[in-house]
Amino acid sequence: MPTDLSSAGISKTAALSAIGAIAERWRIPKTERYLLLGVPQNTANHWFSNLSRGEIDERETLRAPILERVSHVLSIYDVLHRLIKGPEADEWLERPNRAFGGQQPRELLLSGRSDDLLRVRWYLELVASQ
Repeated sequence: MPTDLSSAGISKTAALSAIGAIAERWRIPKTERYLLLGVPQNTANHWFSNLSRGEIDERETLRAPILERVSHVLSIYDVLHRLIKGPEADEWLERPNRAFGGQQPRELLLSGRSDDLLRVRWYLELVASQ
């Protein structure tokens, strides 16, 4: 049964701030952050622009699929930093990985597909559970 993330009380400001901070650590340019959120580029640009000016409208909530993607990104970041200490945790995303057919995990994160975010998340959670 799907979880209703829209009522989870997650602030739009908090979600976008977290994505922005993680994207900075992962050296994802502002022009590509929309791919993490699964929204049109102009929408993400508008949101991040408003965020930087402190003008986020919290009455406009993020839809459940966007919140799900935020959850995946936060989990990937968290698990990476539990598994690998220091800057190497973020650098892991840029190394080709056999588990992903030789692709860099970063390529999957920026594919625009929610399934690819989930694939990286599940892989890391599996590694962390062993």
